[in-house]
Amino acid sequence: MRLHVPPRERLRALHVGGYWRGPNDMVRQMMLGLRATGAEVVEYSTDAHPEALDTEERPYDRGTTGPVWLREEHLAAPIDALRPHLIVCNAGGLAFRPAVAARLRRGSCLLGIALSDPDVFAPTTGHIAATFDRFLTNAPQCVPRYAELGAAAGVLPIATNEAFFRPLPPRPELACEVLVMGRAHPDRVAPVRALCAAFDTHLYGEGWEEHGLASMHMTGLYERSQALSAPDDEARAASAEAAYCELLRSGVTTLVDVSPPWSGWVELFAQSGLRGFLAPGYASARWYMESDRELLYAWDEARGRDGFAAESRLGFSGVVSLGRHLAVGVRRLTAAHLLRLAFAS
Repeated sequence: MRLHVPPRERLRALHVGGYWRGPNDMVRQMMLGLRATGAEVVEYSTDAHPEALDTEERPYDRGTTGPVWLREEHLAAPIDALRPHLIVCNAGGLAFRPAVAARLRRGSCLLGIALSDPDVFAPTTGHIAATFDRFLTNAPQCVPRYAELGAAAGVLPIATNEAFFRPLPPRPELACEVLVMGRAHPDRVAPVRALCAAFDTHLYGEGWEEHGLASMHMTGLYERSQALSAPDDEARAASAEAAYCELLRSGVTTLVDVSPPWSGWVELFAQSGLRGFLAPGYASARWYMESDRELLYAWDEARGRDGFAAESRLGFSGVVSLGRHLAVGVRRLTAAHLLRLAFAS
């Protein structure tokens, strides 16, 4: 049905979506922006309710390879409680199955959104768009294709949530001639490479490093290594235990652990049941960042020599797990051993 809000009533909307980038994800910002207009918006996070998702036995990949159907029995309660004028299925390949969508459309306007077109058109959104009263896409070139499928499609007007995206004082290290924000899709690499060659260009997005274009933003590795560290051996033991459990649950049976040595490391590894090698790590430098796009190194030669000496004194070796019976060898695992392990057939 068409969106209709009776006089003297506030728009009631149910917003369904997942936030793969966390609380500042674009989908969540769209929900907050709708709420900021004065609408009564009930948030239904699919990350908090994975039981509501039906991927037809495919691995859940947020709609990259096929539709993600919403299970009516899990959405019935919030829909009945809110009686929404508008139900938004925001990205992620989210949709109700056609028969369910037809029933919902008798009492609510059903809006679907695609944020990853044209990439997801063929596997996902092309199969769901016609089930909505209105379907909005980020890609203008897809609108005629949706129309051919009988969908009432339009271009999604891109905006920002002013409560989150707001003017801030300038930072000299971020000054540039050209700013590029977005992922390194294949059709973007050549023009961005030309921009980088001709101008002082800053890149913010994923995948640019794979093409030799510097962009640290959103990689997470460097920022995370600065923000998270174990302050003592107790914290290192807790972190290692959690990591070993995750590896075992994922099917890993053999591990090369290159952690810096700490008291109790060998004993905890032996208790884990993993088969593997301990290769104590040490370094003369650590990386750090002062801006989102430049990686720097802090050199400490003495620290590196001390680490090497500690590794040599410990004389670490392979740890072999034989069922529940463990045998701990006394042979150092050198870089040469690691290479042989890595390239062994």
